[in-house]
Amino acid sequence: MRIELNATLNRYDARIRGVIQQVRIRRPLCLYSFLFICLVGIILIIFPEKEFPSALFDKKSIIVKGYVDRIEHKNGKMVLYIRDVFCDEEPYKSALGEHEGEEGFVCYLSEVESPSEYRGQDDIKQSHNQNNNLRIGSGIELEGKCRAFSTPRNVGQFDYANYQKTRGFYMAMYNCRILGMSDSVDLIKDSLHCVRTELAEAISQNFGNDDAGILKTMLLGDKNDLTDEDKELFQQGGISHILAISGLHISLIGMGLYAILSWIVRPIEKWFFHRKRRLPMKLYICRVLICIVFMYLYGVMTGMSSSAFRAIFMFALMLRAKRIGRTYDMLTALSLAGACIVLENPYYVFDCGFLLSFGAVMGITLLQPVLACFYGGLKPLKSDGRGEAGDGGRKCFHRIRKKTSIVLRNTFIKIAELMLTSAAVMLFTLPIILDNYYEIHPWSLILNILVVPSVGILVVCGITVMLTAIASSFLSGIPVLNVLTVILNTISDICSWIGTLLMEGYRYLSGWTANLPFSSIVAGKPTTLQIIIYYALMSILVGAFIIWKYYIAEDKRERYLCKGRIVAAAWIMCMLAVLCTKLDSRLKVTMLDCGQGDALCIEYAGKTYMVDGGSSSEKQLGKYTILPYLKASGISRVDGWFVSHPDEDHMNALLEVLGDYSSCGIRIQAIFLPNSASIEEDAQEIISAANENGIAIHFLSERDRISWGGFMNLGDAVNIRCLNPLKNDPSKDTNDYSEVLLLEYGDFGMLFMGDASDKTERRMLERLAEDEKERQEIRESDSAGSITSEIEEVNLSGVDVLKVGHHGSNSSSSKVFLEAVSPRLALISSGIGNRYGHPHEETIKRLSGVGANILNTQDTGAITLWTDGNHLEISRYIR
Repeated sequence: MRIELNATLNRYDARIRGVIQQVRIRRPLCLYSFLFICLVGIILIIFPEKEFPSALFDKKSIIVKGYVDRIEHKNGKMVLYIRDVFCDEEPYKSALGEHEGEEGFVCYLSEVESPSEYRGQDDIKQSHNQNNNLRIGSGIELEGKCRAFSTPRNVGQFDYANYQKTRGFYMAMYNCRILGMSDSVDLIKDSLHCVRTELAEAISQNFGNDDAGILKTMLLGDKNDLTDEDKELFQQGGISHILAISGLHISLIGMGLYAILSWIVRPIEKWFFHRKRRLPMKLYICRVLICIVFMYLYGVMTGMSSSAFRAIFMFALMLRAKRIGRTYDMLTALSLAGACIVLENPYYVFDCGFLLSFGAVMGITLLQPVLACFYGGLKPLKSDGRGEAGDGGRKCFHRIRKKTSIVLRNTFIKIAELMLTSAAVMLFTLPIILDNYYEIHPWSLILNILVVPSVGILVVCGITVMLTAIASSFLSGIPVLNVLTVILNTISDICSWIGTLLMEGYRYLSGWTANLPFSSIVAGKPTTLQIIIYYALMSILVGAFIIWKYYIAEDKRERYLCKGRIVAAAWIMCMLAVLCTKLDSRLKVTMLDCGQGDALCIEYAGKTYMVDGGSSSEKQLGKYTILPYLKASGISRVDGWFVSHPDEDHMNALLEVLGDYSSCGIRIQAIFLPNSASIEEDAQEIISAANENGIAIHFLSERDRISWGGFMNLGDAVNIRCLNPLKNDPSKDTNDYSEVLLLEYGDFGMLFMGDASDKTERRMLERLAEDEKERQEIRESDSAGSITSEIEEVNLSGVDVLKVGHHGSNSSSSKVFLEAVSPRLALISSGIGNRYGHPHEETIKRLSGVGANILNTQDTGAITLWTDGNHLEISRYIR
């Protein structure tokens, strides 16, 4: 017995040693590179880099020097990307010295450039025609007003400052004037910039403005002419990845060049082969080097994004492996590329483009074999009709039928493989997508099958148009070659027509899928713990597949294949459930930081209500603040949107959402307006927009109430009571008939004051006192308690949180009202440096006088409250 046990243990020990040995031999570079990337990410989390002192530079006019790294044109203005920025003035000189070698500024030149007296060093001279003489690599001296890049102040907002920081830029300068520049130039980068400009001009001349913007983005990395409509349309269709210069483009261009060089070298190879001589090794090396150098220069010309560098690096390793006769390992190449990128700039570890690019390749490498094993299995047949389809018979009809069935079967198999690949990429990158975009587009699985194969045709057409346009302009000055010029123009016109047709097809398909059911699923922003558990479960799935594939006999795999499919599908469903489930069952109230305006969100028991949505200081508040917050919170339906009164700073974001209602991804069930005699005239714009989109309109007045939750939702009921205005309120001032809402949940109470003035507060207190007096009279006259008052009791003294009226204006929050309410916490929504001086100093004194803790969005960003009806938890977005 002991001998058998020892033999069994030795056998398993030998298997384990064999597995370890295989791991050691096959992919050591992959393992070390992956661990290096993880280590860099952990170090940056624990020991973050010292923040750049943006507040020191913000809104200051200074003079800086540096070197031109990139030149772009946006909205008719020239934009310079300056590296190695230096300033002679203190304290800016010391601040830049602490970040020496890292700092970069984005400088927007003023429209009118006037020469001024030179103030720089001897190696810089003034130019009277500076804009035309600007070269990549030139030393330059600029004067302008600094402005810090925007940072998020609400959940879901895009972190533009971090985006620019990852690329090495820390500040923006506006209305810049060039004081002087040097004759130095980076010959390679400047030449590539000139080539890029010529190619972009060739595209603009042969395509319409919108189509040219797409092609410039795809082929040259120039996004300046890409319209917001096309960008959003491609995002809705889930095909925006074709706009990025990544593996798809690099492989098409690089392998195309390699094929052309191979075709050129083939006659030389045959000549040496027939003479039984060995082909000189230099020809092989030159072919590979030409491809690698060309693709590297192409990457530099297009801006060398992380996805482009990754694709070029992997392409070079693939050619190198083919050259030395080694097996190309995609995971090792991917890990090495990632390590090189992170070594050059560690902050790419947190960059969305970097993570999506690498995640897509890892999904193809790791997950696609798993899905293909369990849900693939069909093998393509040969075109001669042998195999399962038989030999096709003797008659022509039977041969055609058999061959047709083989073609259809192989086409179906190819489509299935593409769907599995697309599903693998989506599953692996899903946490990254949700962490940055908060929604997924299921129909993109099918749309990518139609689009991706044709992208190669579009790329070839675009390259052909660029090359023929340049060649045609070069040959047009030679009369003898006029015929050749006509031929080139004809080829260019044909390629332009094909490219335009393809891009119109992409737009049509994206718009069509956007109108299908479940075209967009808002899943929300997952927590870090959810992402870790998701990838841990995925690792277990991949590990189980490796054991299934290599350590279980083939006959057992065939026997248990059906069960394996069920288990794999159930496991993937568990992964998705972990990633998308929201477990907090408490009432949540969020006051968004929307500058000089108001926007609040109430969430409980699967229902969502908004209170106001507008700003007089923030542009496109709906697109950049409210919609991102709702989607990040996993909200795709707003059950009711309260508009306290029809002022711009309380409703213009809602109007923006209604104007783009079909594609915004959020459904609104009802809009609640104050019941005023003049409301239909004052809020005519919002009423018309709601009617056009089929949204119900309700008018609220005193004593109206909305309730939800309760027993069926496994929680206490939530009430929203309207305390103002009166029914058909005759007030002419919109602030006087502003909605005042009381939110009640258990022992918790919160009062939303809108822009109610002290006059409204006094009138509301008087009405509540009259109601209390009437209830008291009923109780005294009915000793048996058989009569019930229709007027519900409202206890303002039980209010815990006060959303201060009119952004903290001195005309609201009177002393009498605050003493009647006595809130523990007062929330103020006002813009930084607003021209009204909100919140007013007197209002702050009155709030402090009643013992209220004061939180202002100017200091805290968005403010979130959680409560279970008894305890209150407060979170500030900016701590």
